[in-house]
Amino acid sequence: MNVREWVQYACDSCNVSELGRTINIKWNGRFTSCAGRANFSLNLIELSSKIWPLMNEEQQIETIVHETCHIIDRSNGNFSRRLGGHDISWQELMLDCGITPKRYHKVDTSSIKKRRGRQARFQFYCACPSDPKRTIGPTQYKRLRGGAEYTCRTCKEPIYV
Repeated sequence: MNVREWVQYACDSCNVSELGRTINIKWNGRFTSCAGRANFSLNLIELSSKIWPLMNEEQQIETIVHETCHIIDRSNGNFSRRLGGHDISWQELMLDCGITPKRYHKVDTSSIKKRRGRQARFQFYCACPSDPKRTIGPTQYKRLRGGAEYTCRTCKEPIYV
């Protein structure tokens, strides 16, 4: 079965067949650690296009059903913020679909290039005597070097690098 058919299977198993036709699927290339995410307000399941090929068929099915059960649970009026949506009602929906409820996947994602961490900061100078180690991000730095003008938020004087 394909992704759409597994979404419909989960909805049929939980007696909300009509909901299955309203859930949309989107592939997200930015996900490097989570395999999927349910967006309740848009009735949307986002799946990682980077992790998906690393998963076996069983893990793919578990992910689709996992996210579909979140949307079903929310449509039934349930959602526990404290448990991130993984409360008893969600677990029961997973069991109705014949899948053991698990919160996390166990896919080795070490081969996926992760997004960069915090970008470099650049020191700037202004008329402030208060803090000589003030910094700006790379975008502002590049613009300053290109002739843009910024003012210090504290002293309201022009800054320079």
